Amino acid sequence: DNIQIVVPTTAAQYFHMLRRQMHRSVRKPLVVMTPKSLLRHPAARSSVDELTSGSFLETIDDPSITNNDEVRRLVFCSGKIAYGLREKRDEMEVPIPIVRVEQLYPFPLEQVLDIASRYPNLESVCWTQEEPENMGAWTFVFHKLAGRLPDGVELTYSARVESASPSTGSAKIHEQEQQELIQKALTT
Repeated sequence: DNIQIVVPTTAAQYFHMLRRQMHRSVRKPLVVMTPKSLLRHPAARSSVDELTSGSFLETIDDPSITNNDEVRRLVFCSGKIAYGLREKRDEMEVPIPIVRVEQLYPFPLEQVLDIASRYPNLESVCWTQEEPENMGAWTFVFHKLAGRLPDGVELTYSARVESASPSTGSAKIHEQEQQELIQKALTT
């Protein structure tokens, strides 16, 4: 626990993350991973009220789910992929919560397990990431969650195929892969 790795997805989260870093009595290195594209994304904006109150949230459950009994699949992710997942989920009109893990290390295991336990009919949990399978947080998350989810809940992932490079180099192929991994996360 001598470092922090965070992936804030809103302006308020970014602000509260920096504020938390400065107010801590023990200084730890802070690694922040956030793309520039979120600076312009309308859904990543925060109100003044969100900035002036609250604190950094290590996990953010999906507030759009109103009936927890309908949920059969739960998707965890980090970063901007959450916005693509939410957009596709809303288009498909399926009751799949998109939960953002805003802090990867130290991993908020208890919070993640608490969120999973809120859905009594849960059948599967999917970790979704934009990075290829051999990059990103999947292998780390797998070792944290394997064997700790409620009985009968399957742990899966949705990511790009293993690769030696983080990107294909083609915007068209990148977008196609992005749509495929989002579709897989919400349907398999």
